[in-house]
Amino acid sequence: MKEVESALPQKKEINYVRALDKNGNPILINKEDLAQVVGELIPTVSDEKDGFISKSINPNMLVTANNKAVFLHKTINRKWNGFSFLFSLSSTLQGMSLIHVFGGLGADSNNVKCYYRILSQDNIPFTSFSTLKYRVVEQSIEIYLVSNTSFGKRCLFQMNIGSGELSTMKNLNEEPADLIDFIDYDKLTQ
Repeated sequence: MKEVESALPQKKEINYVRALDKNGNPILINKEDLAQVVGELIPTVSDEKDGFISKSINPNMLVTANNKAVFLHKTINRKWNGFSFLFSLSSTLQGMSLIHVFGGLGADSNNVKCYYRILSQDNIPFTSFSTLKYRVVEQSIEIYLVSNTSFGKRCLFQMNIGSGELSTMKNLNEEPADLIDFIDYDKLTQ
């Protein structure tokens, strides 16, 4: 049997694949059906479970409408809550901005450091229409993007580059109370 199979030519353009059913009987399966069966075996990643990639690096995407604020991230509740993620904000008019958001919460909630750094931007900087803000809630940091008026239609994309998991982004109708502005890292180092 092995000699017969090894003598068969190898081709990339196929219509059917020979396989065995659950009883061991030979069958032919077309490539579309085979692709569906294999695709169903590959786990899908979500905010709740790992898939083909880890849920901790699963990118988030959100389209805003006429919202005032967007919930971006909440650190896990522990003594040192470090976070680091890339955040992209794009619209037809303003183009795209890529922002590195990073910082953490020290041993007490008075020792909070939250920074952003604009890595690239197109036509209009995101700071002309929005602000990154945070608040400390029960030893965790909640991070928000707040609009000066309302966002309109924008696409937000977030990808983790730190060790913590990302939270699912959410549109909010109102800005939460007691928010503190992030620090522009480049202005701090000038």
